Parts: sequence; C-alpha cells; structure tokens
Amino acid sequence: MKSIEEQKGFFLTEEAITSLDDDLFDFKSYATKIQKLIQNNSSNPNPLTIGIYGKWGSGKTSFLNLIEKEIDIFFKNPDQKGIIKYYFNPWRYSSEDELLFDFFDGLAKTLQYKGKGKGKKIGEGIIKLSRYLKAVKFSARAGINKSNSVGVTFEPSELFQELGGDIKGKPMTIESLKEEINLLIEEAKFKVIVFLDDLDRLDKDEIYAILKLVKLNANFKNFVYIITLDQEHIAKAISARYGQNISDGYSFLDKIINIPVHLPRIRPSNLFKFFEHHFLQIKNSLSLKNEYIRNKEFELIYDEFRNEIFKTPREIIKVLNGFFISAFAIGDEVNLRDLFWLECLKLRNEEFYTELKNFDLSSGLLIFEDIVDFNDGETRKIFPNGTRLIFKEKYPNEFYLFEKLFPEIRKAEYTLDQVDKQLAIKSLRINAKVHYEKYFTLDLGLMISNGLIVSIEESTRKNDVEEIKANLLDFLECDVSGDGLFQFISLINKITKRDGSISLFKVVFQNIKKVPKTTDNFGRNNNQKIIEIIAENLDKDESVTIDEISSVVDSLDIYDLALVVRVFKNRNPLKNTLEVLLTEKVKSFQERDPFYHNARRMESVVIMITWNKVDKETFKNYIQRKLILKENFDEFIILFPPFYNNEFYGSLWVEQYDRIKLLVDIFFLIDKLKEFYHSIYYSVNKDTRSFGVHDESSLPDFIYQLSYWYLNEFNNIDNDPHNRGAFV
Repeated sequence: MKSIEEQKGFFLTEEAITSLDDDLFDFKSYATKIQKLIQNNSSNPNPLTIGIYGKWGSGKTSFLNLIEKEIDIFFKNPDQKGIIKYYFNPWRYSSEDELLFDFFDGLAKTLQYKGKGKGKKIGEGIIKLSRYLKAVKFSARAGINKSNSVGVTFEPSELFQELGGDIKGKPMTIESLKEEINLLIEEAKFKVIVFLDDLDRLDKDEIYAILKLVKLNANFKNFVYIITLDQEHIAKAISARYGQNISDGYSFLDKIINIPVHLPRIRPSNLFKFFEHHFLQIKNSLSLKNEYIRNKEFELIYDEFRNEIFKTPREIIKVLNGFFISAFAIGDEVNLRDLFWLECLKLRNEEFYTELKNFDLSSGLLIFEDIVDFNDGETRKIFPNGTRLIFKEKYPNEFYLFEKLFPEIRKAEYTLDQVDKQLAIKSLRINAKVHYEKYFTLDLGLMISNGLIVSIEESTRKNDVEEIKANLLDFLECDVSGDGLFQFISLINKITKRDGSISLFKVVFQNIKKVPKTTDNFGRNNNQKIIEIIAENLDKDESVTIDEISSVVDSLDIYDLALVVRVFKNRNPLKNTLEVLLTEKVKSFQERDPFYHNARRMESVVIMITWNKVDKETFKNYIQRKLILKENFDEFIILFPPFYNNEFYGSLWVEQYDRIKLLVDIFFLIDKLKEFYHSIYYSVNKDTRSFGVHDESSLPDFIYQLSYWYLNEFNNIDNDPHNRGAFV
C-alpha cells in the first residue's frame, strides 16, 4: 500500500457549506425565504431575534451560511433599508467578560468599516456603551458603592472615565447610551444582522450571558439576531442557571427568540446524496490492490447504505472518516464492506464494539469453528443461543448491524454451506475466524497478511506466474514470522500440483533470498523453513516429474539446493536427479575459496557428501587441493563438531570422526594435521591418552580429539602407518 505521503487521501471535514453549489440538502429554498422575510421587514425598527433550531450535526451552520450568503444583495424598494452583516462566533472566547466585550468591539469595528460616516458614529457609540458596561461590571464585582462606610468607593462613571470614556453632557446610564445608538442607527437607514453560531457549544454561564446580551444590553433597534442552537441542550443549560427544570429553560428561551425556525428535515434521498458525494471522495482517495474485488465491495456498501438510517450529516462524516482510517491501515487485508459496517457499529454503540474487540475466539465452543456466528450455547438446537442471544438482548437497537457482520449459520444446514464457508475465508470476511482479529488490531506491522495469502492462493490456482510473484513480493514486505509464516506454510501444505503448486514453488524459490532471515532457537531462519517445507511436499508428491523438479530448484544456490537434497528420502528416484544437479552446480565454481563455511555448516556437509557420492574422484581432487592451506583445513574441521543452540561447540565425537573419514582420505588429513598442529598431535601421550572432552570446545580441542580418534583406531603409535617417531 502507498505511504500516507503518496496517498491522494484526505480526511473529510465537518466544516459547514459556504457555497450554494455545495447545498446537498436543498436548504437553499427555505434559506431564501428567511432572507426575504428579513429584507421585507426592514421598515420595522423593532429588534428581532430568529432562532435556527436543530440537533448537533444536523446542518445548522450550513443553513446559517446560506441565509448570510448575498442577503445584503437585493433589489430595494424606496422604503427598504440596506443591510450590514456581523458574524460573531462566541465559541472562540475563554471567559464571559472576554466574550461580551469582544462582541461590542467587533460590532463597532464592523459598523465603522461598513457604515461609512454614519457607521463611524454608531461604532463610537457602541464603544462608549461597552466601556460603560465594563465600568458597571467592575464596580458591581468590587461590591462597593457610596453608601458603604468601609473601603475605597468607585462609581461606574469614575471607572468609565478611567477606561477612556467621555462623561461630558447629560447624566449617563445604559439606557441613555442605547437610546443614543438607536437614534444614530435610525438616521443611517440600515439594518444590522448579527449571526450568532455555535451557541450550544458554550457552558451554561456563557449561554446565559449571550442570551442576556441579546435581550438586554444589545437589543438595539433595527437589529436582527439570527442564532443557531440545539433547543433542548440550551434549555437544559438555562435551567441549570435559571429555574428548576428544563421547562423553565424552554420558557426563558421563548422570551428571547421571537421567531423560531426549525431546521427542515433532510430528506433521506438528500442524506444519501450527501453520503454518496463523500463516499466517492473516500473511495477515490484510497489506493488498494485487487481493484476489481475492492470495487465490488464498495458497490455493496453503496447499495446497502440506502436502507441505513443516519439522522445527521455529522454521523455520516464520522463514519466515513473512521472507515477511511481503518481502510488506509488494513484495507488490503479485510473485506471493506465488513469494515464499513463495523465502523457504523462503533459509532452507534462503542460498548458493543468493545465487547466484540475483546472477545476471545480461542475459548469455549467457538474454538472449533472456522466461521463464527456466536451461537455458542450448550443448547445448539435453539437459535439464537449463547453469546449471540446475549448480544441480541443487550443491544437490541444495534443488533441488526451485528447480523450484517455475523449472519447466523444453522448447524442443520451447515454441511450444505461449505461453499459459503470457503467464500467467507477467501473474501476476508470478519466472520471467518482467521480474519477476525485484524478488524480490531489495525496495526499490521507484526500481523499476518491473510489477504495476501488468499491472493497468492487465487493467483496460483489461475497459474498466473506474474500475479503470483506480485502477491508474493507484497507478502514478503510484511514481517513473515510467527502466525504469518504459519499461514504461508499452511498454504504450501494444502496446495496441490493440480492447483498450480509447481508454479508457486518455482516463484518462491526464485525469491527465497527476499524472505526476512529471522532465526529461531534451533538456528533455522525463515527461508530455510520454507525451503524444507516445499521440499517435503515435492518429496511426497509422486506425480512430480524430473523436468518439473529441475525447473523448481534451478534458481537455488548450492546451499539452498543442499537443503532440498537433505529433505528428500533415498527411496525417491528424484533424489538422484537433485544430487546430480547439486554436484554440477558446485563443481561449476569449485576453484573459488572453499564453498564450505561455518555459516552454512549443515548444508556444506550435505554438499560434500553429495559430491563425493556422485563424483568421488573430482571431489577427492578438490578437497585435497583445498586442505593444503591451513585456513581451509581449519574451516573444514570446524564443520563437524555439534554446535549447540547457535552459541557454543561441543566435542568432536567418534560419529563425526567417521563422517570425516567418508569424505577425505584420513591419512592425507592426518598428515596435514601433523604439519599444522604438530605439538597437539604428539601431546596425545600413549600412557595418559584421553579424549579431552570439554563442555565448550574450540579448534585446538577438535584437533586433539581428531588425533585421539585416529590413534585410538590404530590402538597405539606403533600401528600408525604414518608414524614419524615415538610419542614424547
């Protein structure tokens, strides 16, 4: 799969629409009527408050934007006033004071900028009102006035002057300041529309402050407030601050809102259009393999969604974003249709999702099932039963989503359902136990690539070598260890020649060096395990021909081919062919440094045994030519002692001595030993001769032990055909 940088993908945002072209809910016609209502009511100077009611995520902000769009651009009759818009989002502020004073500050600046000369005067009046309100608030907060006999006294007018206010003229009150502003607005002949959004995101004190602002302190003439709110949420918040219960909250809200406008219900067809639009964005932004299969799964989601009930656009955005994240992580390893409905279940009931996520399929009766439907009760004749029945009773509203993911299997009909069983596994369905865990783990760094295993199997059955290779290389990019290796070996064990095993084995051997070489406690790495498993399967299949096995192993180097030879049984006639192939391959570069080396000890010994068997004379010439150098001699000797847990050598026992004798003329070998290790050879005293066993042996120990077995074979020094003198 492509990296996040290479993906075309992006997350869907919950931002409201700002253009008429984005209106997928047909809000435009209703919003236009609200516009005309405001425009035609411009001759009425009384303040007006319009409430746009709707649940969270239902599109209130989008509807507000459609009202705001071009509301100030219309053909005006002589008695109609112009419009100035002020958009205020109270959610941006961290305190009640900051919220109130920034409202007036922003309003004043808007009027000064858009209202030209007359607007400047109105703005100055609003700034004066704001400062006076601040002075009153500070004075009230201090709790001190002229009648107190203790402490410093402050009058609002004094504080107002300190804040930069002008106190010239008639006595100042909040009402007198508002009246001054009202006169200026009337002379300016324009309406001011204030858009207040996200009121239901504030806490109860901030909500109360905004509503009091609208009703008392900023209820100027020729002002229209349009407020979006979740009516129930606001009523609860008000009742917590004012009144005893939610009905008091509704009553308070009724005093504030002059015209309630309930957001029109989004028709199911429009909600589906919204889903379709964003679903295609998600689909086009994912880069997944097996495009034909993935398109079918996307089509299934699309068709099934028509019958799904989503109440708000926000629900759809959340589901699609969750689906996008999951599909980006594991889209090639699961069934996309199941992944989508699992995301819906997570959104609808996270507790139900968590129960499925933490459910242990390796316990109880489900441990015996390949396909799970959670009917795991003791009484299997009643459906549903066991865990499935518990889920149905516990989560009745979401159980239909569970049924999409885990269709019920009636055991009486199960024998007729084997095709469906295999289809569920191949289709990477969540109800196939082998795929279940991936849907909840998401991070595939250490997980099986079951989807790729299935893809490898399908391309093998089609005998499509290029597709086998592509799928295999994708699989090898994963960490092929643990469960992943187990799944791959399971495929190797079950695939037959009729299913295309020869093509698969050939491609595997051609790419065997790309298998990560994780080593187990026995010193075998992954590619050695895979080679041995394939060799075992070839050995058991009596229909495999000489040409087929030759083509399969042709790409292997001498060490990997030696593994194949080692696995084959002597009774198999193909072994002779493999031995000849191995011998010819090793002879082709026999003049190099010794092909044998300690890193591939077992394979090196197999090669030498095989070469000696097939062509004794050339092997004898080769080995004697190499052993005349001390470093080659040492490398040869160290191949034979046991090497325990890949950590330390044991002693060279008589069995290893006998194997050495089969490969090389022992007298020639001892001659070289005496030449290179004269003192060790003659240290084996005839009177105190001992084997010299050590828990952890080294090369000098092996030389001593080899000398011991040689001398022991001839009983004493006098029987040594190569005696050059008595022991010392």
